[in-house]
Amino acid sequence: MKKFFYNIDAKPVILIAKGKILKKELKKVRMNIPLLISELRQKGYQKVADVEYAILEPNGELSVIPKAQARPVQPSDLAITPSPTVLSFPIIIDGKLNDENLKYLNKDKKWLMTQLKAFNVEKIEDVLLAQVDSTGQLYVDKRDKNVKLPYIY
Repeated sequence: MKKFFYNIDAKPVILIAKGKILKKELKKVRMNIPLLISELRQKGYQKVADVEYAILEPNGELSVIPKAQARPVQPSDLAITPSPTVLSFPIIIDGKLNDENLKYLNKDKKWLMTQLKAFNVEKIEDVLLAQVDSTGQLYVDKRDKNVKLPYIY
């Protein structure tokens, strides 16, 4: 994220209050609406309507306080104990095999090729990214040149 200003004596600037964008405050910090929307997306909020407050902190970072109904559900909200966090290990990056991580996971190339067939992949070179998490779950993102993209602002 681009830092907008940094001044140890600066005060936080409220950019969204009670779900409303404060254009005057945006102007003070030299931020436009498309940039604000981008920053909100990076924080996990697709709609301004889900944001109660957005505050540009003195260090240049954006803090987002969501509306109650848009707040991510917490395990404590459901009175459950979450499973442990798992770490993912890249085993293919941009068509290149990472032998070290494959070995670390006690897997071999034969295992990998069998798994890739389930994703309709014949060659490692056809994979942009493949990751295995510590539970053994495989994620595969194939190279795809024909992805249609929406105009997002």
